[in-house]
Amino acid sequence: MKIIVVRDGTDYGPYEAAAAAKYLVDGALYRNDLARDAADSSKNLVPLPRLLRAAGAYPKSAGTISTAWQNLKSFDFSLLLPLAAIRDMSWTKDRRLVALAAVGLSPIVAIVIAPGAWFGYWLIAFYFSGLWAIFFYYLF
Repeated sequence: MKIIVVRDGTDYGPYEAAAAAKYLVDGALYRNDLARDAADSSKNLVPLPRLLRAAGAYPKSAGTISTAWQNLKSFDFSLLLPLAAIRDMSWTKDRRLVALAAVGLSPIVAIVIAPGAWFGYWLIAFYFSGLWAIFFYYLF
């Protein structure tokens, strides 16, 4: 079956059903594209996935859940939690990272060591005031 894809009023194709399915998986064609059978003279437009299912060429990996699962499986989780760098303590050699961690974690330390809720509030307020002051001093 040959398929013509219609996007924004422009006809693309004709494509073989298997080729259209591959383009759908690759992202060249979209699930919300309209399509029609090239041999159909009525020019009735239907969503591309429905036409591919009717042709028996709808790819299994074109679904959003399976695509999301494939993307999640291919994600490198060491970007989120670099266990090797944590174990060998190589992150301590990066002074900017240590300084950023100290600045970022200091509000938590301020809340933990504050004797009361109001004192912790004022520590956090002074912390952010200081950050804004340094920012504007650096900027201007």
